[in-house]
Amino acid sequence: MHKSVLLSLSLTTLLLASGCRDKPRDQIFRMIYPNLQFEIPPGVGSSLSLVFEFPLIQTRFEDFLQQNEIEESSVNGIYPYSATITSLDGGEYFFVQEAEVRVCQVGEDCRPELDAVFYVDNLNGRAKRDIGFLTGLQNVKSLMGGPEFRLEVVLRLRLGEVTPYAVSSKLDVSFEAVR
Repeated sequence: MHKSVLLSLSLTTLLLASGCRDKPRDQIFRMIYPNLQFEIPPGVGSSLSLVFEFPLIQTRFEDFLQQNEIEESSVNGIYPYSATITSLDGGEYFFVQEAEVRVCQVGEDCRPELDAVFYVDNLNGRAKRDIGFLTGLQNVKSLMGGPEFRLEVVLRLRLGEVTPYAVSSKLDVSFEAVR
């Protein structure tokens, strides 16, 4: 009796654990936007957020569809996949506390509460020569399935910090189109 109760509890636990997992998305292709360059100026204090704007980026969505021989109707969603800021001149980002990448419509200002697709917070001086981001969960197909988008990189400094030097930087960002 004791063994059957343990076996039953073990099976129940296994079923519950496997049922709680999200179904992995079926990636069709990645939409990659590399080498978006910007420069962090020296002497900026922590009372300001640094915002770097890329006001017009072509999505190349039609090109991605053609390259992968996929019909647009097969794409059910486009989700954030990866983003990294990298120092091009060896400078470090120890002064950055939080960062986010936002995407929105061309001609509009991106809104932090709705348009942030990648983020990282609580860096607490740990950022070295690159900053890796966590992905947001929103489906941005309505934006990335169109012809163009606007992108903003927002950096918030650690309290009391000042950017000590200029840092030439690049952002590499990608999205995944899924079934």
